[in-house]
Amino acid sequence: MEFMGQYLQLLRKRDPSLYKDLSKRGQLIEYSRQKSTEAHKMLDDLMAPEPKGPDGLPRDLNGMRMAEERVRAEMFDFPVSEHDQHLEPPDDLMQGPKGRTAKLR
Repeated sequence: MEFMGQYLQLLRKRDPSLYKDLSKRGQLIEYSRQKSTEAHKMLDDLMAPEPKGPDGLPRDLNGMRMAEERVRAEMFDFPVSEHDQHLEPPDDLMQGPKGRTAKLR
């Protein structure tokens, strides 16, 4: 499972302040390696009970894909930044039928 590249892209997009901080301190690659190791361990744990073929790969490739998706969903779930928590709704959501601001009750 390719993880590190995807993680770095999403980290840069979803948590730019952490990305910049790690980059400035020269810890970005080490941090992403740790996350990759964590993701692969999680995948190994999920696939441990599955029967393996003679090549050592899981026999159920669909189960493998599902486990990979589960790992990605958990590992790519970045916390919402403080800035994003306090965003105002878009203006068009607050408009009434004639373009006036809707009154909240």
